[in-house]
Amino acid sequence: KTMYRESFSRSAYAYVCQNRHLVSYYENIFLDGLLRSRVFLLPLMVPAPTERNARSEREWRTRFGIPDSATVLLSFGALHSGKDIETVLAAKKDFPDLWLVHAGTSQGRLSRLPALTHSDHVLIHDLFISEESKAEYFEAASCVILAYNRNFTGTASMLWEACRYQV
Repeated sequence: KTMYRESFSRSAYAYVCQNRHLVSYYENIFLDGLLRSRVFLLPLMVPAPTERNARSEREWRTRFGIPDSATVLLSFGALHSGKDIETVLAAKKDFPDLWLVHAGTSQGRLSRLPALTHSDHVLIHDLFISEESKAEYFEAASCVILAYNRNFTGTASMLWEACRYQV
């Protein structure tokens, strides 16, 4: 503990925390409050929610042959190596009435899973989705799939998008 105190007291840095509980911990508990003057709160910046557009949802579902009453799971964005679409597609077999929509570039990953991607109620839009078209996908979805493999260490920006579109 003494070594940490010396190191932290000499270094010029700041602790940036995303919630008040972490701020309180670093200001009051960690190293007996040694960092009190260096702890700052910077909450996650989630865009303000947009109103869901029921008309747009019905139009989008009709265009792609998805019933209004269907539960639609959305997988959105490029399928980088951290996303675990394989597990989602395998689990989809156990829920034949659910619709799975993937919108975004697959980077060749879906072509290696043809039996799963060509099953009933799976809709693949393997292309770049513009910012203008993004709302249609989120408004038509019942929920967003956030499937990442255990080695993924990034931030799931789709969580912020789901909050923005109230999915």
